Amino acid sequence: MVCEDCGVCPECGGAKSTVNHHPEKHLEHGFKKFWRPAAGYIFLAICLFDFMLAPLWIEHANQTVNTTAFAEIRKFADKEVQMKAIEHIELGNRTWEPLTTRGSGLFFLAFGSILGIAAFSRGKEKVAAINTTSE
Repeated sequence: MVCEDCGVCPECGGAKSTVNHHPEKHLEHGFKKFWRPAAGYIFLAICLFDFMLAPLWIEHANQTVNTTAFAEIRKFADKEVQMKAIEHIELGNRTWEPLTTRGSGLFFLAFGSILGIAAFSRGKEKVAAINTTSE
């Protein structure tokens, strides 16, 4: 068999020999190797957005609305007019409800089961690979 790295392999008389030189000896290849970490990073990104970035963005938007609204209200000379304006104006009072917690946390149950089963099966694959190489 010809090696993809150098064209010849040590078993065929080639001089180049490195660790993990033969691609068929790798445990996983291509997409199979990277889908599990990618799924984990995607889950992490979703959680960061849903529990950190979106609430911070909503809070910043509320602060901006409040600052602008109160700057406009301060322009009124009469205190009673200012109080009426404060009562009737829609101030920035939006709150963030995490998208992933809707539906009784079914998103976490589904994603957790996918990642958990993937991690369990990967562990079984590694143990099986170690057992076959030691025999």
